[in-house]
Amino acid sequence: MEKENFRLLTGNLKNKIMKRIFLFITISFLLYSCSTSFKVKKKDLLFIDSNLKESFNNNSYQIDSTKHKSYLLNLFEIRKANIDTVNIKFDKNGSLILSYKFILGGNESRYIKGRFKKNYYEIYLRKDKINIPLIYSKINIDRIRVYLKKDSTLVVDKYYDNSGNIFLLAAGGSSRRQYFFKKIK
Repeated sequence: MEKENFRLLTGNLKNKIMKRIFLFITISFLLYSCSTSFKVKKKDLLFIDSNLKESFNNNSYQIDSTKHKSYLLNLFEIRKANIDTVNIKFDKNGSLILSYKFILGGNESRYIKGRFKKNYYEIYLRKDKINIPLIYSKINIDRIRVYLKKDSTLVVDKYYDNSGNIFLLAAGGSSRRQYFFKKIK
């Protein structure tokens, strides 16, 4: 009788220990995966509004070890070579105007429709979502958020998600990165 009680007691103790280990691993995973990828503190940002009219270097500069560099125009899917400076301003309808001058001569401007949010300007280059729960889904999002830091650095937050599934088969990926551009004085 004592051996049976001992076995029940040790079995219950093992179950409790296993439940706690499982709970610890689950909570650790959830806390790890919920971290933000935003590298700039909210207190370092300025409110961006339609009065912005500045010139920025077209090349991003690196402030951390990610080594992800880009051109400002490429982030907006404008593929132009030999551009050093990009002028940013807004029109009366709230559209973003990107103006640039070619090194060999000539000017060009692009209007991009977006909207002002809390302290940034948000643009969706693509926003397609189809979802039939448990059967089919397709997501194609390409979003840009434009911030301005207090030191006049332009921050472009680029997020994309291109994924989908059919029943249990799924594929795709997503990414979010910030790029930093210096103001031209």
